[in-house]
Amino acid sequence: MRNVLESMSDRERRDLLQGALADLFPHSHDDGLWTWIEEMWPEKMVYRRGEDLFEVTYDIDDEKKVSMGVPVEVTAVRVYRPIESLQRVYSNLIYELGKRNASADKKRINAIIALSKELLSSEPADAEE
Repeated sequence: MRNVLESMSDRERRDLLQGALADLFPHSHDDGLWTWIEEMWPEKMVYRRGEDLFEVTYDIDDEKKVSMGVPVEVTAVRVYRPIESLQRVYSNLIYELGKRNASADKKRINAIIALSKELLSSEPADAEE
């Protein structure tokens, strides 16, 4: 199987497996169940039939015929884990943006102070009576 798989593209392998599933579960308009591949690995796949998910091992022989093991019903679990290198990049980026904004804010505040001083110094002094 290894030599056959190595010579096949992912699309060709997926098409062979999808064809084997179609032979095993022909679509009938009566039952309304479709069967398709959700995920694939070199020696197993997960397919969906209607709302149910199944994992099954498979083998592709030298003549590109597919044989499958006994399917096991499974459930999908999605896991999110932090990617430390991205956290570091984003942390540095946020820090740098904060420094730039603080610098820009400082310039704006200094400009406002200078304009305020100019306005105050240009006002005529109150005449003493």
